[in-house]
Amino acid sequence: MPMTSSQVLGIIAKLKYRDWGFYVGVMGDGFYLQIRFDAPDSQTGKVETQHCRKWYISTWMTETEIVDTAYKAIETAVIHEMKEEFTYKGHMIYNPHMSVGARISRCTISEHREPPTGVAQATNIARKKAQAPSSIKEILDAARSNVDDLARDAKLNRNRVPLVGQKELFPRCDDCLCEKSV
Repeated sequence: MPMTSSQVLGIIAKLKYRDWGFYVGVMGDGFYLQIRFDAPDSQTGKVETQHCRKWYISTWMTETEIVDTAYKAIETAVIHEMKEEFTYKGHMIYNPHMSVGARISRCTISEHREPPTGVAQATNIARKKAQAPSSIKEILDAARSNVDDLARDAKLNRNRVPLVGQKELFPRCDDCLCEKSV
């Protein structure tokens, strides 16, 4: 049986978060829930009533679904406020008011860093060994080989690097990893 407006309003009336209001309006064959509260405008700084996005409430929703929708509305509003208040060098770098068009225009601006040398080497080794295996045995053999190669490379790299200010006491042979005498 669908919920009536008085049933939906009865559920919403029992909700509380800070001094924020839960506004219910008619939308299509159901309702919408909108969070409203007084706060400084992010552009002007003037305290005004903030109207958050609208959340659809179907007449077929359960009490739990309505309460969960209200929680999600609050959670989204709090994150929105956090994005407005978080700045870097005085700029709202997570500006929730930026249009989709502006976001798209910024998609080409990015920053990348190179992975650590060991990660790049492990990735290259894995790529070299990557072939389409025809059996589970080949998959397991390839995995074991990759693990052995990575372990060998890690051991070589670890044993070749002396601590700062110390000489290498036990250098390793490249072929068999045995210790050479100093």
